[in-house]
Amino acid sequence: MTSFKPTLKKLTIVNLKFALLTMFLVLFTHAIAYLSHEYSHSFLAWILGFKENPLALDYGSPTWRNIILLGDIDENVNYKQIIDSGNGVSGGIIALAGAGIGNGLLYFLCYWLTKLDRIRSSRGATMFLFWLSLMGAANLLSYAPLRVITDHGDMAIAAGCFGISTWVLFPFVTAGSMYLIYHFFFKMFPQNYLKVVAGSSLNLVFTITMISYWYFGFFGSDGTTIIPIISKYLFIPFSAMFLASRYLDLPSLLQELPKKK
Repeated sequence: MTSFKPTLKKLTIVNLKFALLTMFLVLFTHAIAYLSHEYSHSFLAWILGFKENPLALDYGSPTWRNIILLGDIDENVNYKQIIDSGNGVSGGIIALAGAGIGNGLLYFLCYWLTKLDRIRSSRGATMFLFWLSLMGAANLLSYAPLRVITDHGDMAIAAGCFGISTWVLFPFVTAGSMYLIYHFFFKMFPQNYLKVVAGSSLNLVFTITMISYWYFGFFGSDGTTIIPIISKYLFIPFSAMFLASRYLDLPSLLQELPKKK
């Protein structure tokens, strides 16, 4: 565990610029991870001969929600046709490619790149890869365990293509998702947070807040089971408390607070 001597001062224009840059990077990397997920389905379907054009996604309508969060974009793969052709196993692999390749592999690529000296010498590159890694890892949470035990979506499609119950698929995909939670919070974050926040405790507080919300709020709130409720009302505050307890020098921060006259 690494901590640093904090600098707790009034909110400055530098902090505001950091917050605005972070919010831009969050939306930008979310778009990249989302498209990486959908294109992984589409390109694998094309490689296996089940799609003519890998770029032919269903891009949805030009609403502000779809432009900013890409919520209406779909891989546009005809899984029924794949199953009817007797290639259910291939269909299952295509269905899992979004989470496995587009998000899981993306995460580990980002982690590997942030270990390179050339990347570590650039704060901008580190920040970009840091947030992109979070989007890759957190995307998996929205699929496993949140959307495994359903009758729709990638996991249900994969189970249907393989001819198995989603309960059979559940432990395997959930194990991968849980491992990425561990890896992000215990490997990716401690390796890169100092470069990301540039020695500012206010920047670190903002970063921790954004991580907790996007990982366990934005991606962890899908569905109607008990799991999204736990994610939103337990894991968001717990993850913020966990990161703050390990990486903020709280006693020194309290000493630096202005004394009341």
